[in-house]
Amino acid sequence: MSVRTARFSELMGVGRLLAAGLALYLENFSVLLRISLLSLMFFLPVNATIIATSGGGSFVLSAAVALEPVLELLFVCVITVAVNDIARGAQPAVTTSYARVLAAIQPLGLLFLRGIGLVVLGVFVWSGLLVSSFVIPGLWHLLVAVPLAAAGIVALIWASVRWAFSLQFVVIEGTNSGEALRRSAELVKGHWLRAFAILAMAIVVPFIVEFTLRLVLVAVFDFDDYWAYPPVVAIQVLSRPFWSIMWALVFFDLLNLAKQRLGANS
Repeated sequence: MSVRTARFSELMGVGRLLAAGLALYLENFSVLLRISLLSLMFFLPVNATIIATSGGGSFVLSAAVALEPVLELLFVCVITVAVNDIARGAQPAVTTSYARVLAAIQPLGLLFLRGIGLVVLGVFVWSGLLVSSFVIPGLWHLLVAVPLAAAGIVALIWASVRWAFSLQFVVIEGTNSGEALRRSAELVKGHWLRAFAILAMAIVVPFIVEFTLRLVLVAVFDFDDYWAYPPVVAIQVLSRPFWSIMWALVFFDLLNLAKQRLGANS
């Protein structure tokens, strides 16, 4: 077994997992950069629409804001396909990675609809509790609305991690949306905190870098939002593959843990 693929067939601690993610990113930087650059043809129109219509509260703005996280998840799928090729010892290809995700667009669409339904329900309930806390102040606000709103946020985070790897099951193993959700829940069972910690770190760190860059450009160098946008896009192009790789690596690591449990029980 080559050193290049060994990391996919053995269990890794959190530190080794992060090191493996960085190593994969650097070893395959060229193809990952091309995949990320190609994604700009989807992200740039959406981001430009958000900037152009911000403050208007229009339907176009709402649609663009809703579309952006869907594009982020599709990009995760593309990177997952590339990482899976690396795990098999093959050279990842830009066109192949995108083509395999497009081939799975129907089950992915159903998966997104289920996820969007969950998010919309959560936001609706949370908004209702928030509004009611102003309409009916006092003990209702302190003892009912705030705790329930906080519980709703916690439940949304819990469900997001529980079903976080359904994307990988769809694009790697070709499962349908319902089966992907079930298998993701089984995979995370007993390892929720581990998955949450690594995913949160992989997502939050690039976000902090991007936010800090924008803050420095706008507040310190007096850039307006339009001039600050190109450097921020450059950071996004470089950071998106890394946190997508970490998402894929956690998936493979949990699969190894599942295989270990099966071996112990057999």
